[in-house]
Amino acid sequence: MAEWEHKERTFISDERYESKEALGQMIVRGSSRGKRWTKRDFTSWLDWQCEGGWEVFKISRDFNGNSGTWCIFRRLV
Repeated sequence: MAEWEHKERTFISDERYESKEALGQMIVRGSSRGKRWTKRDFTSWLDWQCEGGWEVFKISRDFNGNSGTWCIFRRLV
């Protein structure tokens, strides 16, 4: 049976995202500045998150609020 590794990220705006890491659910805020993600749209951000063998597993977008787009990515280990 396959073993999956997961990561959780929230796209907030053109230059901001958050991640909840597995250990302690620590929230890490990041910026696209200085990263390989240089285009300013959601699909480019998804491409950047999928580097290293990750694939999109689930996307949940908040159309009514301002909490961003929550994504889960997975890859085989």
